[in-house]
Amino acid sequence: MLRNKIQAVFYYLGRPAVLIKARCRFYFWRKQGLQKFLWDVNSLYLPFLMKKFGAKMGAGVVINGPLWFDNLPDGSKPLANIEIGEKSFIGTGVFFDLPEKIIIRPQSTISAGVKILTHNDVGDRPLREKYPRKQAPVVLDSGCWIGANAVVLAGVTIGKNAVVAAGAVVTKDVEPGGIVGGVPARPINKKESL
Repeated sequence: MLRNKIQAVFYYLGRPAVLIKARCRFYFWRKQGLQKFLWDVNSLYLPFLMKKFGAKMGAGVVINGPLWFDNLPDGSKPLANIEIGEKSFIGTGVFFDLPEKIIIRPQSTISAGVKILTHNDVGDRPLREKYPRKQAPVVLDSGCWIGANAVVLAGVTIGKNAVVAAGAVVTKDVEPGGIVGGVPARPINKKESL
């Protein structure tokens, strides 16, 4: 009990210093500096810092470890494309690709190593004619569970209370209450184990 109170005091005393460090990194090194800082900072400060840099976040969000952000939009609020609903859980090493919005509705679980991509692009290469850039938001509906190291591609909506098995690559929408797995992700019989 006393230990929790002491930790709370140090947490609130440390918030201004952490915010100043983050703003300096962002000012001097722009997006790359902020990305590196958010990877290295204590995970207790992540929800606070993410809100300061534009993320919308509900109460009771738990972030367990470092996160990685890529393709941050320009401007003073580089995390404005993230919305995380209340009581959601974000695991260690989750990767957010942010040219478009990522909306995580309340009470969702995003396990360790998940990658959420909001664009596919081969760049300025000959394949561009065959595979044009695709950019679309990703929506993870309330109560869904994304298993460890799964990949969710641009434009996908994961339905309410749906489950994505570990290591799956989700290329199409998942219906509410559905269970998918594999590469590419396909429906799994509810009797089969994940």
